[in-house]
Amino acid sequence: MKNLKLGFIALCGFVLAFTSCKKNNDTPAPNNSFVIGGTNYGANLGFYATYGTDETDLIFFNKLPISDTTGVNAAYIAFGGTIPAAGTYTYTSGTVDPAKNFSDVFVYYNSTYSPTSDTFAGGASIDSDAYDATGSTVTISISGSTYTVVYALKFTDSAKKVTLIDGQYSGALTKIN
Repeated sequence: MKNLKLGFIALCGFVLAFTSCKKNNDTPAPNNSFVIGGTNYGANLGFYATYGTDETDLIFFNKLPISDTTGVNAAYIAFGGTIPAAGTYTYTSGTVDPAKNFSDVFVYYNSTYSPTSDTFAGGASIDSDAYDATGSTVTISISGSTYTVVYALKFTDSAKKVTLIDGQYSGALTKIN
């Protein structure tokens, strides 16, 4: 009986050791923001842009980058097809199934935005063109006109260094094109 108790205690310790390790940011993202390395970046404005029936981007900004173009934070997530329905989506660099995947993700923070060329400069950025985003997920829930989008992005560079970005947006999405 003593061996059974010790075995049970050892098993509990083993389970606790592996379930208590957290693989995402230590600081969860407050609503309408994203967190990188423990630093919170606001992104409280939600938009979407459609490109025919081939692509829809969900875009979250901290401010409208038209009159004040400095210190811009933005997260872009590109989905195949039209505006995504409620559900969980995973990143793919291959063929996109609009019901399951998103294909591109870009995050800019403390950047300067140029509305005329639709580009970001300065600050910092991370994107799926330069980094492997495998393991990234986006979960969308919809209640009336309120979209709640929770994103857990994992970027791995060529040296296998991982950058985690956790974000969350809740509110209406405004069409911008």
